[in-house]
Amino acid sequence: MFQSLDSFLRSWEYEANATQRLLKNLTDGSLKQEITSQNWTLGRIAWHTVAAIHIIASNTNLTFEAPSEDWPVPTTAQFIADSYQQASDAFVQALKTQWIDKTLEERIDFLGQKIPNGSLLMFLIQHQAHHRGQMTVLMRQAGLPVLGIYGPSKEEHSHPKKQKNLLERREPVGFFCYIYLIKGWKLYSFLGSLLKYLKSYVLNYIFADFKTTAR
Repeated sequence: MFQSLDSFLRSWEYEANATQRLLKNLTDGSLKQEITSQNWTLGRIAWHTVAAIHIIASNTNLTFEAPSEDWPVPTTAQFIADSYQQASDAFVQALKTQWIDKTLEERIDFLGQKIPNGSLLMFLIQHQAHHRGQMTVLMRQAGLPVLGIYGPSKEEHSHPKKQKNLLERREPVGFFCYIYLIKGWKLYSFLGSLLKYLKSYVLNYIFADFKTTAR
């Protein structure tokens, strides 16, 4: 859970900017993209992500103006993107003016259990990331470009200049996520080789000692 407003606001700034970039890449035609008729369309997921800011925050004593119904879905992608920006800004302003760090420790009823406000804020970020992932899949199916979030996307890998711009606009947390994704496998490979060597060395030592004892 988050224990300070500053910590959450820094994380939210990065996450909200990532969501905003995806929403700005949507087109009016792409809003009807779906996997099957039984699943939500790209537009429905996008609009739900907008409305969820107020829907989830309404479990607390925060008050601010933002869309609070995720149906019906707007028909224009620009309206969805603009509404997200407005909802995010209003949410941030409410946090800054209505809460203090101590408020994060206060417990509320949420989905049948008691949780601190700091945990609800973490849930909000996780919920947003969950639906952002769904959107990227449908955006690919709709033929739209997808920007990287925690690392470069296929398009950014293909264009070094875009990849450079990606790194320049990242917050520190996002940058380290990128480093982990790109460089982590090398560390994993090294540690795997080291572990294999140590295992072999120990087994050989034990076996040699056993042979000496047996004599």
